Amino acid sequence: MQVCLASTSPARLMLLRQAGIEPLTMAPETDEDAVAAQASADRGAELTPTELVLLLARAKASDVATRLATDNSAFDGW
Repeated sequence: MQVCLASTSPARLMLLRQAGIEPLTMAPETDEDAVAAQASADRGAELTPTELVLLLARAKASDVATRLATDNSAFDGW
């Protein structure tokens, strides 16, 4: 099974490699400021740090998953 690392973090990549996993890496193309601003506007208040971290993680994962499905339909993993 393949693994996609939705990050360009050298530390995350090194950790996976140390575990014997050679992942496909794909950088998210997410405008974090725009995502956060839209969520705050929708809510009418600033997000808590926890909410912001979860929101951005989900947005980045969604971006990579969508592009992976479009650009690499043969990908069989997570």
